[in-house]
Amino acid sequence: VVSEDALLVSLNGSVTFEMLEKVLPHKYAKVIPGLTAEINRSQTLVCYNGEITKADKATLISLMECMGDVIELPEKEMGIGSELVSCMPGFIAAMFDVISKSAKPHTTLPESQIIQMLLETLVGTGELMLEKGMSFEEVVHRVATKGGITEVGAQIIYAQMPEVADELFHKTMER
Repeated sequence: VVSEDALLVSLNGSVTFEMLEKVLPHKYAKVIPGLTAEINRSQTLVCYNGEITKADKATLISLMECMGDVIELPEKEMGIGSELVSCMPGFIAAMFDVISKSAKPHTTLPESQIIQMLLETLVGTGELMLEKGMSFEEVVHRVATKGGITEVGAQIIYAQMPEVADELFHKTMER
């Protein structure tokens, strides 16, 4: 039994409103939180079917804002949105795991210090970009000197990473 004024919330990004409405015609929201909600930095995604009211939206958003930002997307964009905010902590962790393991043979620094250095740099770069409104390209330009280490490394990343990123999105969006 579902009361008429209840708002049903789905946390499954793969289940469409059309599928839900076949089971029970009602008002629905789809919510995709992120792991970063644990530290109140989530970018929680939300979309609604056509039955939802402004009051329902306001109530749901007010409940979710305690976890971080709430981003309203059309249902058709929830897949890529989920990749960019909900799955991305795992993707980023996997990339930096590879980087830390690749750095290890080139140093006597303990793995814990390599990881700490990478994490602090990652957080600092993100905060710098957000505070200064910088693009990824601007950061590369600011750090890379002509013919220097950063320029060489960035060239390798720009040459080889697109194939990995394309494959990542191709395979994960199939799901």
